[in-house]
Amino acid sequence: MRVVFLGNARWSVPSLRALAASAHRVEHVITRVPRPTGRTKRLTPTPVAEAARRLDLPLAEVETVRSGPGFQTLARAEPDWSLLEIPHLGLLPAVRWKLQNLEKLARTNPAKLQAMSDALDERLQSLP
Repeated sequence: MRVVFLGNARWSVPSLRALAASAHRVEHVITRVPRPTGRTKRLTPTPVAEAARRLDLPLAEVETVRSGPGFQTLARAEPDWSLLEIPHLGLLPAVRWKLQNLEKLARTNPAKLQAMSDALDERLQSLP
């Protein structure tokens, strides 16, 4: 499976290492550009960029993946799957909304929720 990994922080590095060690092909690692840090304001790459270099993975350091070079890099990679490493995923508004709807579905129509869960499990098992 062709995968693009998007991440910046140190807690993303174990996931990147595990992915690199797997049978999947990492098409690109995308992270933000180095930023000035400390008193000297020295440009410092993200922990994900440093790990990608150590793992000899294709790396793109971009301002954003919403447009411009970052978006183009993501589109050119044509991944089968993208991994976006976000702590506390449940804090994102869209995810929070989905979770609330799933909780409501569990209360109002548990059979439908079970059918959806079974279909998802079946689909995930069919992936390489």
